[in-house]
Amino acid sequence: QVFALAPQLRWLHSRSAGLDSMLFPALVDSPVPLTNSSGVYSRSLGEFVAAGVLFFAKDLHRMQRSQAAGRWDPFDVEEAHGKTMGIVGYGDIGRAAARLAKALGMRVLALRRRPQQSEGDPLVDEALGNERLLELMAHSDYVVVAAPLTPETRGLVDAAAIAAMQPSAVMINV
Repeated sequence: QVFALAPQLRWLHSRSAGLDSMLFPALVDSPVPLTNSSGVYSRSLGEFVAAGVLFFAKDLHRMQRSQAAGRWDPFDVEEAHGKTMGIVGYGDIGRAAARLAKALGMRVLALRRRPQQSEGDPLVDEALGNERLLELMAHSDYVVVAAPLTPETRGLVDAAAIAAMQPSAVMINV
């Protein structure tokens, strides 16, 4: 409705990276360029992924419950070190997550359309093409979904992909 009220509009910018929710027929058919803020939130989202890994590895929810109950109860925690992070969508956000995964001593699998683009990338232990999604899911302790929402990626992580995950694996969708 607002778009129709702005016939002199010359440019539309979204502060988010994803644009799928902003596309509507009148804008798509118009000459108005639509830009986004791709890359602006990559570091923050990479930190969010690292926080998710540590939340589950260290069972922080259990720690909060114990604190609220005023109990000190010993428990075992896992290390992130030595675990595998599979990243579905190795763009700016996926790379930011990989950087922190490597800092934690994790192995990184990256799923991308053109895996050859990750040759020589020190953050990636193995780059896989999209046809190897189930392999990535099966070998990952933590699966990070950072792919942009496009017609090609919509439904990519489906029931079969989730069924391929290890029972103890954690999915972090950014």
